[in-house]
Amino acid sequence: MNVIRFDEVFGLVDSCFHLQLLIIELQEQLSLAKALCEEKACSDLLKGLVELQDVPEDIDPSGALCSWYHQMKKHVQNRSSQLHCSADEDCFVNVRISTVHGEGFVTCPNLVPKLSFGTKYKGYCLHISIEEKRSSSHPLSTPHYAITSDIHLQGLEVKGREYLERGQTAEDFILQVVWPIMEENICV
Repeated sequence: MNVIRFDEVFGLVDSCFHLQLLIIELQEQLSLAKALCEEKACSDLLKGLVELQDVPEDIDPSGALCSWYHQMKKHVQNRSSQLHCSADEDCFVNVRISTVHGEGFVTCPNLVPKLSFGTKYKGYCLHISIEEKRSSSHPLSTPHYAITSDIHLQGLEVKGREYLERGQTAEDFILQVVWPIMEENICV
């Protein structure tokens, strides 16, 4: 006759009980992970919608100013997630895009895109505005850019136009043009 010993049965029951607890714990962790993934997906979707809504409808989404605006906003978002950031230097601050009443030919649309932002270099802040201008009302006419800053910097407008027309990045414009010009003229 087979005699079942209590200590053998107890060991098996105890192992089953611990495995059931482990399964319950893993199921809770899995449901939490799924909830976090869904929350992140919703958050990413909302961020994308906010970015799309952020640009006025009458601005050409394929235009150079809109492209630079999105690059700058992405840079700002990436910077805000970094732990160690210098307070003296920041490529882009207070980035905005809007439409303003432009000056031009009577046949031209009255509203033109305007990108404005600030940049900080070695503790100095500079505000830059870039306004798109067209020589005619035709949507395919070549855009021209009026670039102004709160402190006049020699060569800024010419170099800025070159960077916009060549499709170079906004960050390259700041690092290779604006900051070196600031270094020469402001940071003495």
